[in-house]
Amino acid sequence: MDEQSERKTSPGDVVQYQPGKAGTPPALDNLEHSGNATVLKKARFQGLIRSLRAEAQNLYTSIHDIRMKYSEHGKNACTVEKISTHKAIFEFNKKEIETLLGTIHQFLEDNPPFYAWSGDVVVHFGNKWERVIMIAPDLENPPDNICDVLEKCEKYLCEIVYLCDVVTVPDRVSEHLAQLKAGYALNFHDEFHDEFCLKEQEEEMLKFLARHPTCIDGLVDISQGLIFKVDRKSKRWQSYARIIGAVTVAGIITIAGVAMFKGQAIFPLLAFYTAMSQFFIPYTLIICGAVAHIIIGGIKEIQSSDSRPLKAVDDWMLWIHVKEVPILRGIAVICIGFAVLMAANAPTDYFTLFIAGYSIDSIGDLVVNKFDTVLTAKGDALKTSLSKE
Repeated sequence: MDEQSERKTSPGDVVQYQPGKAGTPPALDNLEHSGNATVLKKARFQGLIRSLRAEAQNLYTSIHDIRMKYSEHGKNACTVEKISTHKAIFEFNKKEIETLLGTIHQFLEDNPPFYAWSGDVVVHFGNKWERVIMIAPDLENPPDNICDVLEKCEKYLCEIVYLCDVVTVPDRVSEHLAQLKAGYALNFHDEFHDEFCLKEQEEEMLKFLARHPTCIDGLVDISQGLIFKVDRKSKRWQSYARIIGAVTVAGIITIAGVAMFKGQAIFPLLAFYTAMSQFFIPYTLIICGAVAHIIIGGIKEIQSSDSRPLKAVDDWMLWIHVKEVPILRGIAVICIGFAVLMAANAPTDYFTLFIAGYSIDSIGDLVVNKFDTVLTAKGDALKTSLSKE
């Protein structure tokens, strides 16, 4: 084949095949509610594509192993036994791949919705496989450029594998996420590394999922290889309500506790209102400072394009939903810090309170460390006392 006529493709070239919800077109997702027939057809289609991926991946591994031996030891690197083994693998996988391609084509002929959505992908499967067959070398009489030829075979098989993953992986990710609670993370590399030929393909798939957020019920963090489970929109309001409720209830309880510590009455209702009025603005300013800290942190993420691809500012509400538990922990730290500042008669001008909220993480660390130091000292004293008795 003329090299100039070859189209050099990379994993990024195939992301035009955009899956709908969980890897299938929206029309097929809607049809799922009509009965089990469509669900079974979808499962069969996904199974056929995954089988094709497995066969191509197995052949890719065998060819890669052969190429490495030729690359390290020259044309006479492979023994007769090694060549025989590879030929047996090649013939077996060749038969399986061609059978699967025929079955997939027939399936698409019988199911127009799937054909309309994935027909071009299947054509690419066939075209790339034909290129492998056309250039596959005779290992018993290897050409001088055997390594280059085998590398091309690897490339085409690698592209077939990635095309299969584009069709099937979003569905698999959704299945994994369905087993997690909202806010928990799926490690994509741990779960799916064996379904790709190259690390670059895993990264490209994560970028693909991030660019198509409706494919999965998750928020993708590319740099860490994590996908955070998110609830559907109808359930997300519960997390927002819990956060708002925590800020309100924790604030009331903390203010009441500070007022009692300072000897102020909180009963009857008028006394409680007076205490709330005295500490409401300081508490609100500390909360605003903490929120400002979060916002500025998100803006820094946007500015540092290479640091962490998860862009919190792009969708604050979704981010808040995913980070519900850390936010609730942060509210507890804010309340502790607020109580310490008020009980210690710390400066209460508005700017200082705002800065205290902005730096509440550091203040919280100081409080925790101080508390730990006191407990440790008391514990050591108790041990000493007991040892003397």
